[in-house]
Amino acid sequence: MEVECPNCRREDFVVAFTGSRFVLASQRIIGRPPLSLLNLRCGNCGATFQKVERGPRRIVGYHGCSHEFAEGIVSGRIPPTRWDYSENEYDWLGRGVYFWEDAPGRAWQWAEQRHRQNSAVVAVELTLGTCVDLGDTEFVPLLRMSYEDIIETYQSSEPPIPLPENEPLPRGNRPVDEDLKLRKLDRLVVDHLVKLLQERNVSVQTVRAPFEEGSSAFPGGKIRTQSHVQISVLDRSCIGRKIWRIPRGAS
Repeated sequence: MEVECPNCRREDFVVAFTGSRFVLASQRIIGRPPLSLLNLRCGNCGATFQKVERGPRRIVGYHGCSHEFAEGIVSGRIPPTRWDYSENEYDWLGRGVYFWEDAPGRAWQWAEQRHRQNSAVVAVELTLGTCVDLGDTEFVPLLRMSYEDIIETYQSSEPPIPLPENEPLPRGNRPVDEDLKLRKLDRLVVDHLVKLLQERNVSVQTVRAPFEEGSSAFPGGKIRTQSHVQISVLDRSCIGRKIWRIPRGAS
């Protein structure tokens, strides 16, 4: 993260870098109410200081699924601890249980595309906990370091390993998928970042990111038809106990 150091007044990364890998100078903690003091170290002069961090965040997450799964999870027959992780190599935010943040309509679009007449949507309160929030620019340097670490590993292999690429969905003669929905590279970078953080005793509970998706909502506009914020939950204890079904067209 970039923070002005009270000692040298430099706005520098509060992260110590070693080669293409990184070592956190402090752990970003989200989840100790109402405010937390973070102990930070300046990457320029080495001075230590504190920064006030925001308290816990809770959101409502919507999950598109089948009727059978919705009935099982709402009734308690399927506990949240058995909520399966999405393991696809193209998942946008890596391995985790996926939710649409405050977006029942987008959840219904996805559910009907995937499950058709057997589609359902459930809602649950999520606690973000220790969150890699890619809607916050403070995490961009960490993403870049994860990418550079992957590059070094892949290029040093014999023979060098080609990086996966984000790819369009197969569409036959239909227009090209400009969203590149098969996010193989993004998945790799996010998963690797989570691994590096965990190696440094930072237990990531959730990953969050906004995405622009779909066509323009109106001619010449930059607002798109399927834009959303997505949450990937790695620690299923962040999933609240109350889970309810959302009727089609309800919020």
